[in-house]
Amino acid sequence: GLARPIAKHAQTSLEWQRPSQPIASVMDREAFVQAVLNLLLNAVDAVRPIEAGDVAIELAAVGSQLELTVSDNGAGPSASVAARIFDPFVSDKPEGAGLGLAGAKRFAAEHRGELQWKRENGRTLFVLTLTLEKGT
Repeated sequence: GLARPIAKHAQTSLEWQRPSQPIASVMDREAFVQAVLNLLLNAVDAVRPIEAGDVAIELAAVGSQLELTVSDNGAGPSASVAARIFDPFVSDKPEGAGLGLAGAKRFAAEHRGELQWKRENGRTLFVLTLTLEKGT
């Protein structure tokens, strides 16, 4: 809900691919939403200079894991920050604090998961993987 108006204001398309089946897991919901929002806002910022910027988010259950992928067609991180992209206070953005990706990475670690990034087919992908813990 928060990302759509921001993407629209940035003239960026935002595509949301829901899982085919509901995914149940026990986690800190607010922290999860904040981590996802950080990834989405980072992607929207990454495509702002592009006339036809697009951001996609996909949530899926893969075996016993939840996999959330946020991708964009921006240029990706510069070589000077790529290796340290998840470190606090590291950012390519002139006005960036460098805390969004660090916070998302911390969330993943606190929930026995991981956050990785890669470039693939002209897109930057951030993949958040968490072990599904079934509720009682």
